[in-house]
Parts: sequence; C-alpha cells; structure tokens
Amino acid sequence: MSAPTSDAGRDNRSGLVMVVSRLSSLSNRSTIESGRLFQMAPAQTWVGDTVERGSPVRDWRTSKDGDPIVITLYDLVASVPSLATQKVEVQDDGGVVSIRTFSPISGWEGLPPQSAYWLQIIMMDVDSEREDEFNEWYDREHIPFISTVKGFVAVRRFIANDGRSPRYLALWQVTDADTLVSPEWKQKAETPWTHRIRRFMRNRVRYVCQPFHDQKRH
Repeated sequence: MSAPTSDAGRDNRSGLVMVVSRLSSLSNRSTIESGRLFQMAPAQTWVGDTVERGSPVRDWRTSKDGDPIVITLYDLVASVPSLATQKVEVQDDGGVVSIRTFSPISGWEGLPPQSAYWLQIIMMDVDSEREDEFNEWYDREHIPFISTVKGFVAVRRFIANDGRSPRYLALWQVTDADTLVSPEWKQKAETPWTHRIRRFMRNRVRYVCQPFHDQKRH
C-alpha cells in the first residue's frame, strides 16, 4: 500500500537521501558521497545513537560500543529517476555504509530549518491493513499535538523508495534533547489513539542525534 497525501500537502521537494555509517567509517562514507550523480541541497550531518522509547538521551561520546552512528541527510532538489530503486550497502574495514532514498509524505515544506540543534529519527513498519489509519493518526493527531510542545521546530515524514524495512521515516527537529523527554512531550504523545496505533507498529528504530559539525572528537 502506498502512503497517501495528507491534508498538510505533499512536500515540494523530490525526496531525501539518508546515508548511515559509523564514526570509524567516515572516510569510506565521504568517498561514496563525493560522486556527483545527485542534484542535492547541502547536506546536514548528525552524530548519535539508537535510543529506546522513554530512555535517557546519551551524549554521543558514550555510545554503546564507542563508535556512534553518523547520519547524513541530502534533500533532493531535482528528480533523479535512478534513485527510485537504489539499494546501496558498502562493506569495508571501516564498517557498513547504508544509503537509502525516501519520498516525502507530509510535514515541513521546503528545505529543513537550520535553527534546530537536535534531530530525532523514527523509522518503522506498519501492518498493511492499518496503514491508512496510521497515516491519518500521524497527520491529524500526532503531528498537531507534538507541534505545540515547547522546543519543537519541525517534522517531516517520508516513505522508502526501495520497499525495504523499515519503510516509514519521520525527522523530528527540536531545540534540545530535553524537549524529547519533557513532561509536555510525553503528555501530548501518550493518547488513546497513540496507544492503539502502537499495536500495529513493527521494526521501530529511533536515533537521537546532534549536528556533527558542533561536536569535537576526543
């Protein structure tokens, strides 16, 4: 089932490229991204780690295995047909680099704001028979409720072009990590409809990241 166009309107960009690697494999990732095959806006790079729902946000230097995740996001500003089915995964001594492409569903239109300091990335699958309700919940309740929380900046939703799991992607931009664990955020997120929808979510992954250019390696 394809994702519907929400009342918020389909995003006016052509899509998103997300590159995921480990800090130790940055040289390999940079080599891959240096290709000039994509017509892209300037990239934003973030560093962080996976975080379970309700868990404290760790500083990126205290990642579980000492090698935090690095995520680079490219906003496509022109259509690139070859990206529709792209499946790229590169293995070398530095680690695995994953490149996936996504099409926009709803949320902030245009290029992302530069003022946000933290990025929460949520990825998941949804039971196919519940996808319509899932998208309705996300755009009609979840986003409007969370957007009133102090510290919220913007959210954008996408769906994977390659059909791989997890298919759905949401990028939540906030001013600081405390926003994500604030009582107000929890109050707005924990609704009866949310609890119902969670029963149909599968393969959920959550990254919490800081801009990489603001970090100092030790």
